[in-house]
Amino acid sequence: MAEADGELMTIADATEYLGIGNKKMAKILKERTLAWEQDPLDKRSKLVRRADVQSLKARSAKKLAAAEIDRKRRRKANSGSYGAGVSPR
Repeated sequence: MAEADGELMTIADATEYLGIGNKKMAKILKERTLAWEQDPLDKRSKLVRRADVQSLKARSAKKLAAAEIDRKRRRKANSGSYGAGVSPR
């Protein structure tokens, strides 16, 4: 369970906040991309710092935005290579 001051959150809450699946979250935790600690009240549960989760979400959003810009640039660069309005088959 998360602390009353909101500093920590459960893995389930973090997974929902990030909008990812359980397998992706397991990979993030295994790779230690997101630091975690055991819940002192329930040794079966893990807790993560809310600030770390928010930071991870911000970094992910920046990566997605950069990838979208790159994709648009590549599409624009390739748009004239096949002739006027003709797409490759």
